[in-house]
Amino acid sequence: MDKPNKEFADRIISDIAYLNDEIYGLKQLIDVVPATEKSKGILSILDMISLIEYAQQSFYRPAAEQIFAENKPVIAFTDFEETFTPDIENKPEGIKAVLSSLNESRTSFVKFLGQIEPIDFSRTGTINGVETELYQVLEHMISFERKKFREIAERILTLENTDRNKKQ
Repeated sequence: MDKPNKEFADRIISDIAYLNDEIYGLKQLIDVVPATEKSKGILSILDMISLIEYAQQSFYRPAAEQIFAENKPVIAFTDFEETFTPDIENKPEGIKAVLSSLNESRTSFVKFLGQIEPIDFSRTGTINGVETELYQVLEHMISFERKKFREIAERILTLENTDRNKKQ
């Protein structure tokens, strides 16, 4: 890839900031669906949101910060999807609090990224043996989160349809 320019950096930051819009939309819907309900081995809505937050806190943000701060760091991470444990019992604050926490950490992350010069998006590190540029970490995060939010939307629709069918 050519050296990232301002438009490229702005697009990535905008895509990452968009998660806050998704969070706001979920806050509006969350009262009408059972967020902790699981079905056939599928994570609950709360678990999916918690996974997004866990991925950001345990992988994406630390990787991005380390690649930015160090000269070609060598980073070893375990797969966050394998190490994530759905733990509703330890989330007594409820789904809105988890969404608020994710929103706050995302806002902070976007602010951090906004201070990075566009050229720094091409800084590299080696993650689990693979040379990776900062922008690749961020694009992976965007892709992962979009996929999870699609799954959340599908789960909400399924739950709404199930509830509607029960009422008929």
